[in-house]
Amino acid sequence: CACQSLCPFHIFREQADEIIEDIKENKGGRTKRQAFRDKKYPRYLWSNGVNFAFHNASLFLVTSRAFTFNHGPIIRLTARDKIVVVKGEGCWSHIGKNGGTQTLSLGAGCESVGTAAHEIGHALGLFHTQSRHDRDSFVTLQLQNILFVKQTEKTNYNYNLTYDYGSLMHYGATIVSKNHKPYMVPHDIKFMQTLGSPFISFYDKLMVNMHYNCLGTCKAQSTAKCENDGYPHPRYCTWCICPGGYGGDTCNERLSDTVGKSNYDPNGDDDEFETCNYWIKAPAGSKIEVVFQNYTENLSCDGCVVAGVEIKTLADKRHTGYRFCSSKYSGTTLVSAYNAVPITTYSRVHKATAILRYRIGNTPTRGEAHTIKFFRRTGQQEFLNYLQKINEQTFENLPYELLLIGPLY
Repeated sequence: CACQSLCPFHIFREQADEIIEDIKENKGGRTKRQAFRDKKYPRYLWSNGVNFAFHNASLFLVTSRAFTFNHGPIIRLTARDKIVVVKGEGCWSHIGKNGGTQTLSLGAGCESVGTAAHEIGHALGLFHTQSRHDRDSFVTLQLQNILFVKQTEKTNYNYNLTYDYGSLMHYGATIVSKNHKPYMVPHDIKFMQTLGSPFISFYDKLMVNMHYNCLGTCKAQSTAKCENDGYPHPRYCTWCICPGGYGGDTCNERLSDTVGKSNYDPNGDDDEFETCNYWIKAPAGSKIEVVFQNYTENLSCDGCVVAGVEIKTLADKRHTGYRFCSSKYSGTTLVSAYNAVPITTYSRVHKATAILRYRIGNTPTRGEAHTIKFFRRTGQQEFLNYLQKINEQTFENLPYELLLIGPLY
């Protein structure tokens, strides 16, 4: 399997262990769900910010980069409730706030931003997407390959948000299979390589914001009017948090590329990847047919965690698009719900080319790729200056503890 030699982090054993623990805890103990919420809610929320203590500088680096559920770190010297990030056995975290000191482990092979963000998602109160009570409407489990407990409607609260195949909290289709065969198959088979994403999805951010009641923090008169199903940033209300592929002050522009750039973009993915973003546009009222022709390298991994292309054609603009990273799905045809198709290519270190064919409606013409100049959003200079100040400090001069404050985005 190309994935085993190319994947930048080892998640096979750790995720298998996590599933075993999930089965044990569901048989007797604290129930787990997409967003942890029971009769004791909001006791398990980090209402005063998330406090981290780090055993070494490298753990600080990867965790702070992963915490894009939030906006930026604020230094704090003392805190009663805290997460101690350690280099333990495997990758794991408690669900939500337990009270006092709790541990989050990023052991050997867990140092990627995506893995750290996954565990932080647990600490914020999220559990695995495939544990949702409605999961059988979206995926089929091959029980002979793996066992995974499903929650009930009574124990599972999803804030009426749809099932997202591209959630950071979703496992891949084969990553913990005991026989290397898929243990989980999406009902829309075109999402097969999307399962196991290394990115925080738009729905992940939205669910955390709803879980922490952050969406009502902006006053109506000073709130951005976000397009394409974006929503106002809970802390910087004139900014918009946009679905993947969309950017600009109101989510009506093509998202900026990250190749060769280091500037902060609240709609960008973590900086382990370099990305290029494209739009294919058609006249109003038209639809676009896109055919995934080929991928020049075989980088097939669950979630396309090494490199890939994402094509967004669904009616739900907030949902993660279809991702491909090998020629296995060559010939797949997608038809857009709208007259624009955002396309994102991304890679860690590999050079690969995604080959696509497209046409407008039923015409034989191929259309023209439409690109829009990305204008840097206004109002973010304050945060950029703050990041610069933090980046200039050495780890030796940083306090032992770090507070990442809400609201979340």
